Amino acid sequence: MELAFLGLLLSGDLIENKGRLLLFYFTAFAAYLAAVWSYRGKEYMRLLLVFAVVFRATMLLSEPSLTVDIYRYYWDGKLLANGVNPYMHLPSSEELIPYRDEIYEKLVYKQVNSIYPPLAQLVFALSYIVHPSLFTLKLASTLFDLGSVIVLLKILKMRGAENRVIIYAWNPLVVVEFASSGHADSMAVFFVLLTYYLLRDRPTAAGAALAMGVASKLYPILFVPFFLLRNPRVMPGFLAVLVLLYLPFAGAGLKMFEGLEVFLRYAKFNPGLFSVLEYALGFEAAKHASIILVALAYPFVLRCRDLVWGWYLILTLYLVLSPMVHPWYVAWGLSLAPLVGSYSWVAFSALISLSYLLVQKTPQGIIWLPDPAITLAQYLPFYGIILWEEAKRRKQ
Repeated sequence: MELAFLGLLLSGDLIENKGRLLLFYFTAFAAYLAAVWSYRGKEYMRLLLVFAVVFRATMLLSEPSLTVDIYRYYWDGKLLANGVNPYMHLPSSEELIPYRDEIYEKLVYKQVNSIYPPLAQLVFALSYIVHPSLFTLKLASTLFDLGSVIVLLKILKMRGAENRVIIYAWNPLVVVEFASSGHADSMAVFFVLLTYYLLRDRPTAAGAALAMGVASKLYPILFVPFFLLRNPRVMPGFLAVLVLLYLPFAGAGLKMFEGLEVFLRYAKFNPGLFSVLEYALGFEAAKHASIILVALAYPFVLRCRDLVWGWYLILTLYLVLSPMVHPWYVAWGLSLAPLVGSYSWVAFSALISLSYLLVQKTPQGIIWLPDPAITLAQYLPFYGIILWEEAKRRKQ
């Protein structure tokens, strides 16, 4: 695996060298699957954790060529570190001309307000203050990711299944998307796991952790209905911390949500089953239908005796029906997979790397060119394993 990551490190721009990207990625994944299949004991846990760090340290040294998101992290963090509310002005506005630099030139969607929630903005700003570089942002993402490994291991120990931590800790997608690309989703993954870890004995703290997850990336809001019905003591901490995190940015008013509105209205990348709905109903109607289907699923998934399994199912349904499925989104499900003993997201974490074949760099930024064959190659095995696992679970 380490040789494969070194290959990625030395391959330069991975979008321009897609052949090397897939060669080294699938090589790492083959070794990863062999490790997951064979690892059963506890005696090599320290070695497992050491290499989890080594893999990430290797990819930290790489250029974040698979993403342009990190440039917006840097820009937002720079503004906030200099006392400017990142929601207040468009990057292209005249008010921000004094802050323009070489990173500004690499920004895409300069006519759109920031979509990133408040806690993510605070981390971006802190990273800039520590050292204004892309490396610092990647390091912050990696530290949250390693925090997820530690919390996940603690949860699995309580369940007597600590060997499963390798499913997340060594997964090549997690290593590449967080250590190399620096995606902020690692914050939300960490806080979701922390929520579950604190839930039994410290529900107020669990609510605070869930609020920090939502204020890092909005997807954990899918889990709020589970607490409303099962443990209402979580909600005071959740609401209080969420308000405290949004309050410092309130001066921007509704501008805080303008970028998110644009993203939800127009964004589309590598959808799965959503494509079928779009073909039948059109883009707008398909989005509404997806929301309705997810909402209709809640009465069924809320009945799950295992809280994490309910989270896992609703998250799976959400991404299956989403018009936007970036590779790093797969880390959301992967973080829960060891807790429920599911391997569907493990398979998907390998297959979704094919989506990078659909990405092209242009002077305007990175664009996505759909291809039905590549979409089917990603999603059909994923859906098949989901159905097989659910059928197997129902028989138990």
